[in-house]
Amino acid sequence: MTFSAFGHASDSHSPLWLKIEALAARRAAAKAAAREAERAELQKANLTLVQAARRRFRALDAKRELQWHREVAKARANASVPQRILLEVSRQHNIPVDAILSQSRQRRITYARGDAMWRFYSETTLSTPQIGKWFGGKDHTTVLYSISRYMRRNGVPRPRHRLRIGEGMW
Repeated sequence: MTFSAFGHASDSHSPLWLKIEALAARRAAAKAAAREAERAELQKANLTLVQAARRRFRALDAKRELQWHREVAKARANASVPQRILLEVSRQHNIPVDAILSQSRQRRITYARGDAMWRFYSETTLSTPQIGKWFGGKDHTTVLYSISRYMRRNGVPRPRHRLRIGEGMW
C-alpha cells in the first residue's frame, strides 16, 4: 500500500479507501433521492397550481354567465332597443356591458364597443351625439370613427339610409 502526498491510502483495496467510496456512494444516493423528492414535490405543487387556476377560470366563467343573465333579466324589465343591442353585443363578445361602456382601451373591448356603436347607428334613430352619450359622453366624431373602423374591419357597407322614427327593428 502506498500513500499519496496528502497522507491518504491510494490502494483501492484498503479498508479506508473502501469506507470513503461507500460514504461517497451513500452521499450521492442521498442527493439523488433528495433531488427526486424535490422534483416530485415541485411537480405536485405545479399540478396543484394548474388545478387551482382552472378552478378560478371556471368560477370566473360561471360568474360572467350569472352576471349576463342578471343583465338580461334587468333589461327585459324595461327593454329598450339600445339596451337590447348592448346585451346582444355583450353576449356575442363575452364581455360585460359595464366593460363595453367603460373607458377601457383593450382591443377586444374596443372591438365590442365599435360593434355596439355601429348597431346603434344602423338599427336606431339615435344621432351620433346621442350614441356618444350612451357610451360615457364620447364625442360624435369618436362615434363616427369607431363606426368607420368597424365597417372597414368587417367589410360592412355604410347603411344607405338611417332608420326613421317608427321604423325600428323592434
